[in-house]
Amino acid sequence: MSTLTKANQLVSIAANLFSLSTIDSLNEHLKTGYHKEKERVEKVIAAINQGKIRVSKELDEHYDYDYSPFSAAETKKIKARVASEGVHTVVSEYWTGREWESMIGIEDNSIGGFIGSDFNGSGYELQLLEAALEAYNKQPLDETGFVIDPYRLKAIQESQSS
Repeated sequence: MSTLTKANQLVSIAANLFSLSTIDSLNEHLKTGYHKEKERVEKVIAAINQGKIRVSKELDEHYDYDYSPFSAAETKKIKARVASEGVHTVVSEYWTGREWESMIGIEDNSIGGFIGSDFNGSGYELQLLEAALEAYNKQPLDETGFVIDPYRLKAIQESQSS
């Protein structure tokens, strides 16, 4: 197995683990404030569990905390957290049948500036995941609601036109 393939697998595992922690966060929100959004939350949780959508976080190495609206003491604490936990951008993605997509057909696909795991519990979880699910659902789906592999779809279309 090539190093690139191993690296891709590690990224995928990390994204899946992060998505699972986001499910925990959404379930916690249901108890404390998203109760009015229960159906929407349940849809995105089901889609994550079915492998249709996910969120991943990427380290933002260029984030600049030189300007801060906080007091000097608060800024010092924030900079310490940034140094130990990093600043991240969270990206929502959907499965195309061949790969994870985060750009084409998806709006509101990312949000940045989260220190460590502060995304979970931020309230942005539902927004990002719904954007990914909306993009997923715009693809050709089979009768069970799962994306049809693009190569399989092309083969089906070619056989029907013959």
